[in-house]
Amino acid sequence: MLSDKHKSWCFDHAIIRLYREFENFMFHCFVALINNESKALRRRTGVEFPKHIKVEVCEYLIRGGDDYFSFKNSSTMIKKIRKLLVPPKDSHWFIEILRKNKDPLELLTGLRNFAAHNSPYAKNVALQSIKITDSGRKYMSSSSGVWLKGNAEESQIGSTQGSDSPKPGRQRKSSPASSEAQEPDQRQTDRNRFAKICESLKKMAKEIENQAR
Repeated sequence: MLSDKHKSWCFDHAIIRLYREFENFMFHCFVALINNESKALRRRTGVEFPKHIKVEVCEYLIRGGDDYFSFKNSSTMIKKIRKLLVPPKDSHWFIEILRKNKDPLELLTGLRNFAAHNSPYAKNVALQSIKITDSGRKYMSSSSGVWLKGNAEESQIGSTQGSDSPKPGRQRKSSPASSEAQEPDQRQTDRNRFAKICESLKKMAKEIENQAR
């Protein structure tokens, strides 16, 4: 039986692994775009490229000579696409999909960085990505994993006011009907935090697949 701490660690690892897989997916999407749209690359760079550029060359162009591809958020991807393929102000279906899915992408990268680095800066970015209000910040978990796992305390994020918190030795009265109507839904929401991120990314991947056909 896993303790709450170990369950949180599992969710920390899960968000890091999910980010790694999605980053790899984004990289290969970018490679396919360049390979399939060499005319656009030629217009942007002035260099005569073959109709279909080799994968290794595409990868080099995307990395810009670096040893790795860094997917920080939707904005950095859009900048890379505009730099190589799409002139400023011109539209492109891939850019539109990135903009449409900005929130789940920001959530993915914010929680991943907090899970990986656990720094004050990473925590602040994670707070912004899950849109926690100032009054709810004290309820933010000590890690991405705790928030993703969900628990009674975390269910108050973004809605609990400090003055409304129950005092020791006192219990807030509520009608049985309201408890039965609200508590199961809240617990279901808590359990599905990680699943909802996965579903959002799967939906985005499906949009890209449909457009690329």
